[in-house]
Amino acid sequence: MMADRVARKSFFTRKFVLECISQMIFPYPFYNTLMFMPQLASSKVDYVPYFLSDFIIIFMFVRLIAVMRHWERYHAYTDLYAKKICRHYGVWSGRMFTFKCEINHENDTRAICFLFLFSVALLSFILRVLELPFEQSAGGNNSNLKDYGSAIWLTVITMTTVGYGDIYPQTVGGQVVGILIALWGAFVISLLIMVTASVFDFDAKEQRAVLYIKQSRSAAISIQHALQFFVQKKHFYVGKLSEDGDFDKKSTFLKMVKQL
Repeated sequence: MMADRVARKSFFTRKFVLECISQMIFPYPFYNTLMFMPQLASSKVDYVPYFLSDFIIIFMFVRLIAVMRHWERYHAYTDLYAKKICRHYGVWSGRMFTFKCEINHENDTRAICFLFLFSVALLSFILRVLELPFEQSAGGNNSNLKDYGSAIWLTVITMTTVGYGDIYPQTVGGQVVGILIALWGAFVISLLIMVTASVFDFDAKEQRAVLYIKQSRSAAISIQHALQFFVQKKHFYVGKLSEDGDFDKKSTFLKMVKQL
């Protein structure tokens, strides 16, 4: 009776099917079709040959969605207990919620540095895959992107919006990836700037220490000014006393000085 009242979910859900399809994306042996893509007018090559496996290798990174799902599943803020609390407050505990928790409540420096390095490695690899056939077709006359290090250099320079122009993509696919690198880099670099700025923020103990130091310095300056005022006033009344012998009987301040 209890089992009949429990809502049964289908085993073949949409997420399950998408993950199965993503795991089946890989270069199949003996199935490598040769494709020719037209190039821009500025390049010296009219067509660049690509194998079908080149594009399949790029699409293989869709498997990272499964890695992200496992990371989300075992994260402290998105486990079963955390999902129950989020449902109670009407919050969707998805990937964006997990990322926000990493940035705001965990080690934000670790998360953003990992995101930056992972983005550079992934985008550089994709850029290298798309530019390698052009390098081979040009017969070694082209000086751009001869190795993976050059692709990393171009990716970092593009993400930081510097753009020296010494290395640049010359294929249509490489230029499309360059646009994506520039757009994604604006987001990642803004996060790095935010983390760098947060390094100079005070924590609770430092704020209390700075507040106590400022209050102590203010009290010391107030005492110093009070003593200076007292000394100047004393000199003023002493001068008045030298001019008027009965001035001490008229002044309350001089009576207090004599008592000191």
